Amino acid sequence: MRVLRRLSADELPAFAVQVALAFSGTRPSDEEIEARLRVWEPDRMLGVFEDGSLVATAATIALPLTLPGGHRVPAAGISRVTVLPTHRRRGLLTEMLRQQVDDAREQGEPVAILFASEGGIYGRFGFGVATLQADLHIARRRSAFRERVDMSSLRLVEGRQVAGRLQRIAAEAAAAQPGAVERSAVWWRWVTEAPSPGGAAETEIVVRDEEDGFVAYQRRTQPPAWTGSLDVILLLALSPAAYAALWRYCLDVDLMDDVKARGRPADEPLRFLLADPRAMECSVSDGIWLRLLDVEAALNMRSYADDDRVVLGVEDAFCPWNAGTYAIEGGRCRRTDADPGLVMTAGALGACYLGGTRFSTLAQAGMIDERRPGAAARADRLFAGSTAPWCPLRF
Repeated sequence: MRVLRRLSADELPAFAVQVALAFSGTRPSDEEIEARLRVWEPDRMLGVFEDGSLVATAATIALPLTLPGGHRVPAAGISRVTVLPTHRRRGLLTEMLRQQVDDAREQGEPVAILFASEGGIYGRFGFGVATLQADLHIARRRSAFRERVDMSSLRLVEGRQVAGRLQRIAAEAAAAQPGAVERSAVWWRWVTEAPSPGGAAETEIVVRDEEDGFVAYQRRTQPPAWTGSLDVILLLALSPAAYAALWRYCLDVDLMDDVKARGRPADEPLRFLLADPRAMECSVSDGIWLRLLDVEAALNMRSYADDDRVVLGVEDAFCPWNAGTYAIEGGRCRRTDADPGLVMTAGALGACYLGGTRFSTLAQAGMIDERRPGAAARADRLFAGSTAPWCPLRF
């Protein structure tokens, strides 16, 4: 017999073990399990059980998501989704997502977001790629900057002593960054105090005295040649001076041959600090996937570049209450009986929601039907933001 339900307190450790094995192949220690369980939301953790055994997991996290214009929308962060290899292609993922979507609507969350471990899964559930992210590689020998950088106010700190400071910097950065989410004080204590998994390098943190930026990184060295690599885990800066100083610090750490960073913004400014812009190698991939759970509410929560009118037809098989036609005019959205200038799936609209994907791009790809000439260009202007969306914090 198979059943989907919320987990009881004594089932949470099994959830943590299954998630860790699915994503890292490593069984966490009891100490690691206890640390992780402190930051999850037990009442939003789901499990599929077959004959009493846990065979699939999913969790939802309440996350404030920054929109173009600086408004925040309560978003349902879909996370910790696993299905045992023995139970694939049995509809378990669909079952869990159905429950998560319904729960999110009850919670008043008009948007759902996630990071996808596989790119071919979530499009069929109405999610679209709303942000891009870049993986960077910079060889230290080629990392000279065009201009000298003042690094005098940088300090190495103990993470457990500065969790509050890091949270304040990250919150201020998120307020100005479309696509960013804000994490709780409990989460920040966890990431700064949790023990490193067995064999993992320690995380080191550098903060500016001005408290306008920080970087968290790990170093790996290989004796006896003492070659090494530095991995930037998170770098956030509230000023150009902090941004330049923190990157220069990472590129100057002794015994490192190169610096790598995952999940950075696709338009990373670092390239333009380098004397040789080609020194920054970059590969771009999908960041957060987004779907609208309540189209009218979500479209009314973001701001628009002007008061122009555009009429959108939305098709949504997974959330059929969204299907219909919406007019955006004067910065407001409402349902309408007018003929749509653009017709699209929920996934296409989700991709465009944060302004990082252009309607005209998706029309060219055949994902949007432009029924009125110029409608895609008008929608591009309407949804455009001054900053490319990016989500610095994974969930």
